[in-house]
Amino acid sequence: MARQTPHRLPPLPDPPIEDPGREPPSRDNRSRSPDISPDWGQPVRAAIVRTSLFVWCLMAILSGCGPSPSGTPSSATVYSGSSYNFNQADAVTVDSSGNVWVANEGNSTLTGIGSFGYGSSSVATYSGQAVSSPVGVATTSGGNIWVANAFNNTVSQLNSCYGFSNTLTCTTSIYQNPSGSPVLAGPSAIYADPSQNIWVTGAQSNTLAELSPPSFSYNPDTATNFCNTGNTDTDCTVTNNYGFASPMGVVADASGNLWIVNAGQSNGTITGTASVTEIPGAASNSSGTPILFSGAPYSFSDPVAITADEFKNIWIVNKTGGSDGKGSLTILPAGCSPSHCAPVILRGSPYAFSSPVAIATDSSGNAFVANNTGNSVTEVPAGCLAGSCTPIIYSGPAYQFASPVALTYSSGTLWVVSPSTLTAMTPLTP
Repeated sequence: MARQTPHRLPPLPDPPIEDPGREPPSRDNRSRSPDISPDWGQPVRAAIVRTSLFVWCLMAILSGCGPSPSGTPSSATVYSGSSYNFNQADAVTVDSSGNVWVANEGNSTLTGIGSFGYGSSSVATYSGQAVSSPVGVATTSGGNIWVANAFNNTVSQLNSCYGFSNTLTCTTSIYQNPSGSPVLAGPSAIYADPSQNIWVTGAQSNTLAELSPPSFSYNPDTATNFCNTGNTDTDCTVTNNYGFASPMGVVADASGNLWIVNAGQSNGTITGTASVTEIPGAASNSSGTPILFSGAPYSFSDPVAITADEFKNIWIVNKTGGSDGKGSLTILPAGCSPSHCAPVILRGSPYAFSSPVAIATDSSGNAFVANNTGNSVTEVPAGCLAGSCTPIIYSGPAYQFASPVALTYSSGTLWVVSPSTLTAMTPLTP
């Protein structure tokens, strides 16, 4: 199928778009666009919002936006049972060969589903020193698998994995903090950007670590450790006002800008602010001055996950967002800045959010959200950014979602991880 014309939501002047299904911002704390004269008056600004939205909607409709279909996916397969070794599964990714990797925090293993060599079944498990209560997994070219380990604050690289029967044997290398250095503590997420850089968030240390090719040797001499101003750890490579506060996720947009979501939870003696940090150019090896998004206009509430679609819109999952506290999405349109941004807030009954914890997008800009307490997945079609769509809720026995915690989209298939199951499904919206 031919690739659709990108659906770009143009930057809109303040105030944020509102409808009955969106979270209203505080009237006293909305950001103001510097290029709008204060004597234009509210009616003119509202007219601009409506006109811009109309143009975007028209473009979206011409590209296929509209009410989403109803029904069930054309296919759904559930993987479960002892052969898969799922135990408090926490993360999932798909490599360039189509192999699926699941990190099992409960039994410190890595489950692979795919092809791993002569004599190997279609499912095999790695267990060893390189995997210790894994909470994140990512892959890069050349068959490299990267794992963030919560138990001992390490990052592991596995490659040349070979399966025999149900067992994986891999070549491994492990990074550990230097003695006495907490530069990476409580790794919460790991991400591979398009340039093959590896990024790891430290939720307890309030840091971000970068591993860059070609060496991929993660130690203080070759890794770049980003720390907040005031962090005196000698292994900090760069310090700045990043606003890291329990960072829970990281992603790069199509322009090479890096985005980090900060839950802002109490962290020992540190109490941070729920926010999103942008580091311009960081994923293209040209870090600029950090930009912080926080406050009432964004309606952040326990933000725990982040992603970027192909059109440079940034999607943030709020686990306790919405007036009912059941969850919401905050979308920062492409080109958004703190002084000129109209964030879109999606919440309420149409989306059936219920403690959402993970998000993924496809190449058309559709988003998929895992609802941890709702035992469901919400599909948010791209047209929802303009207020013209019908969300799709996937739930029921066909999917066997049981407190889903992670998901990823690859080559037309959505992979959804629950603590003891993995579901592969074909979404309704292509």
